[in-house]
Amino acid sequence: MDLPIPFLLLPHTFDHRNSHQWIGLCKDIEHWLVEDVNTSYPQWEWGRDAFWMAFIGSYPMFLDGKWHHWDPDIPLDRQFI
Repeated sequence: MDLPIPFLLLPHTFDHRNSHQWIGLCKDIEHWLVEDVNTSYPQWEWGRDAFWMAFIGSYPMFLDGKWHHWDPDIPLDRQFI
């Protein structure tokens, strides 16, 4: 299945040192996963890993600080986390 991935490619202005830009990317991926991708598609697993990478970029002190509550349809159960 050819499923568009609207948050890629990252814009050339994306600054990986800026947590606000990571937060925007994280929200875009979260929306895509929850609204556009069926969990039975292989893109969903890839997108879930991409979400967690962006989430950690957004909240590098995750579990030791404050963070955005993500959609519960995205489980916290991968080796990445």
